[in-house]
Amino acid sequence: LNTLSRPFYREDSARNTKTQGSGLGLSISQLIFINHNATMKIENKLHGTGLVISVCFQVG
Repeated sequence: LNTLSRPFYREDSARNTKTQGSGLGLSISQLIFINHNATMKIENKLHGTGLVISVCFQVG
């Protein structure tokens, strides 16, 4: 899961043959969150039914 936020990383290229993307979305998002003193947490959903991305912003 740690590799998902690396620049240019795409998890499953076989499923994305029709999708044009460079794998930058999560890495750019993470940099924005870091610059705003927030954290991004990536984890698998229970029973392997998907992915959960949580963002926590500091208040005050």
